[in-house]
Amino acid sequence: MLSIRYYLLWLLLAVGGMSAPTYAQTAKSPKRGLAYGQHTAADLRVLAPGISWWYNWAPTPENAVKDMYRSAGVEFVPMVWGGTPKANDLVFTLPYDTKTLLGFNEPNFLTQANIPPTVAAARWKELEQTARQRGLKLASPAVNYCGDCVTENGQKFTDPVDYLDAFFAACPTCKVDYIAVHWYACDLGALQWYIGRFKKYDKPIWLTEFACGDLPHAQITLAKQKDYMKAAVNYLENEPGVARYAWFSGRNGEISNINLLGDYGQLTELGQLYVSLPAGPGSVTATGASVVQELRLEVYEAKANQFTIRVGAAPGECVVQLTDMLGRVCAQVTATGQQLRQGYTWILQRPLAAGIYSIRVQSPELFAARRVLIP
Repeated sequence: MLSIRYYLLWLLLAVGGMSAPTYAQTAKSPKRGLAYGQHTAADLRVLAPGISWWYNWAPTPENAVKDMYRSAGVEFVPMVWGGTPKANDLVFTLPYDTKTLLGFNEPNFLTQANIPPTVAAARWKELEQTARQRGLKLASPAVNYCGDCVTENGQKFTDPVDYLDAFFAACPTCKVDYIAVHWYACDLGALQWYIGRFKKYDKPIWLTEFACGDLPHAQITLAKQKDYMKAAVNYLENEPGVARYAWFSGRNGEISNINLLGDYGQLTELGQLYVSLPAGPGSVTATGASVVQELRLEVYEAKANQFTIRVGAAPGECVVQLTDMLGRVCAQVTATGQQLRQGYTWILQRPLAAGIYSIRVQSPELFAARRVLIP
């Protein structure tokens, strides 16, 4: 059936000879995250016991943590901050285990992404194409109240709900799986009211930036910030409409007493609180994603664009990724363990060029891979 001639040069993890990696196993909230983009490995390690994810307003993680965040059990969530995204670039830029792509950052702010609603709706098509090719969920443009705001058709979009209404009116069939919002008021009642405004979209809400920030600096004492954090986190953990939330930020001088990180690899008093606050009813034992089986593939002829892969004893969902020798992602699919056991036929978008490739089968659960077969 196939006209590619290829040879498996070697199994990097041989059957029966696999040694189990070390995994971070800490009961923590699957909701709790952090908006921060200057992590060191030491920073992420001290945060890992209390956060399950982070984002950095970029499509790739920081270089300092790109090789260790999975083993730390912290998910990276990429973002398309603004501009004019191209699906052909995004598909091969995002990390192989990406599950969700965050949309434009505060597009109703002239000082942020600065994208009118109809323009955002038009550009969303590229995100949808990326999501189709990579099997991703999409979070909406992340909105908040603003003062210096975009204007379109005579309307100034100060109100974040007005912006999202216009976005969905311009793109009624757009794929949006989550609603992303930001909030910086300093009392619990205001936060509850604000989250309630977005429930009308009938989608899980991601609060991707929050802290006590809308008071004069002198009034945002550490005690005030801690009291707000405790009340807000308790509410967010137990609010079923909120799927995820992220404190802003790790280190930042814009708002008083918001930093979770002090010296490198050291939590502040506020950071210790954020990491230690109780998880809600959805708490889980998080484990680092495990690379289960990896093999090398040499392609001599570039004529076919599909092959079948089988993996024994694979549970749940697995990510199957094809990369070239430069580490660039050529294609990726998400398949269930049952599909892989039965034989999953992988149809590529285009034939493989001649060269050497790596095929990686990954699952968030440990399992014994009995075989990987490409007939």
